[in-house]
Amino acid sequence: MTLIGCSVFQLYWQRRMGRLLRNFWRHLQWGCAIVVLSFGVWLCLYVSATIYILLISIQSPLSVVFLPVATWLLECGTVLSTTLAARHIVFWPRHESEADAIDGDQRLHVIPCAIACAHGFSEATRLTATLAGAVRSGNTGGIGALVLSFFLNLWARSGWGRFFTIWSVSKLTKFLPCCTMKPLAWLAPTILSKLHDEVKVTLGYPRFSVIVTLIISWLLADVLSGPMGTARMQLPENWDSALIICAVALSLEVAEDIVVLGMDKCVQAPVTGKAMDHFQNFANEDPYQSLAVVMRSDLEFSSKTLPLPTSPVSRLSIYSSDHRISPNSVAITHMGPQDTTRSGILRRTFGQNAVVHHAKGLHGLRKCKFVVVFGMTMTAASFTLILLELLLGPAYVYGHCVQPLPLAETLLKTLFWSLPLADCHSS
Repeated sequence: MTLIGCSVFQLYWQRRMGRLLRNFWRHLQWGCAIVVLSFGVWLCLYVSATIYILLISIQSPLSVVFLPVATWLLECGTVLSTTLAARHIVFWPRHESEADAIDGDQRLHVIPCAIACAHGFSEATRLTATLAGAVRSGNTGGIGALVLSFFLNLWARSGWGRFFTIWSVSKLTKFLPCCTMKPLAWLAPTILSKLHDEVKVTLGYPRFSVIVTLIISWLLADVLSGPMGTARMQLPENWDSALIICAVALSLEVAEDIVVLGMDKCVQAPVTGKAMDHFQNFANEDPYQSLAVVMRSDLEFSSKTLPLPTSPVSRLSIYSSDHRISPNSVAITHMGPQDTTRSGILRRTFGQNAVVHHAKGLHGLRKCKFVVVFGMTMTAASFTLILLELLLGPAYVYGHCVQPLPLAETLLKTLFWSLPLADCHSS
């Protein structure tokens, strides 16, 4: 909160000194949106984890459903809200050449960090909440929540999951004359949703580093507190159940990556003519744009298989003056002859007749430096440790106490903890 206040003051001071020539309130609006989409989501996930612990304490079967669904909805909602905010606050003013458009390249650090934090925080909450529930209850009932999270993430990450969702909703709206919803307009992938799918490979594992570090520290403390030490730190109670939860979570994370990457590599989801028409309505720099179509002269193309795009592009104009990105990394999707492979037969069943060559890069985005990626992973890992302290108590987490603090006491000390390592539960 201190950093947020300093940032707002710096923005105001730059405006007073004449260094910020653009609209102050538009910058403040964008800054507030990013704070809500990062720190606000952090608070919502903490509340979700606390409610899950309460459901575990009363042995409610809703705990198996609540945590996966709550974290999944918060994560998807954050990605959608970031896309809407970036489109209306950053992209449209620049697209319309307004004088008070946002300064700086917001796609270099700000937007990727918001998307990365959404997934890193959600994954950390799933692991930490189920782990804390196992410690407090002494059982491994949280495995059910992890399994449900696995299937939800699998459905969300796979292109087939999104395709069948759009396909099913489209079929359903035909039988509801009063429904004017256009599934593609609400559910079609955006460039930020594709970035969200990419960061899931990187930011699903940093949370486990905290658990490994804690175990190593406890083992070292046992060794060092032998004859040479003055006091012996005790291992936390019920940690055998917690280790089972961690092992299951890691196995499901690896299985999820293997299934999704293997599925998208072998049998990619179809790109139909309706999808082509949908994406032709957006500019190349639009956050809603996730497809670039180029007609290649060296490949045969039949207009009977797919409609010709109304405005094909050969290169994205956003990169014409951007020397940080190699032209080879520009995302280009081109259509070729009829797909005669086995997977092509499956895609033709759902409306894609021609070959669609998928790009390796994500157009309209930037390549993050190692320092930025490292900062994202450290933030996700730090959230795991912080949430453990808030749910169990720092003294228990660091081995000074044999029992976790009651949840009521940890809630009261969320904002201020005078002696965190000396605060043990007296039974």
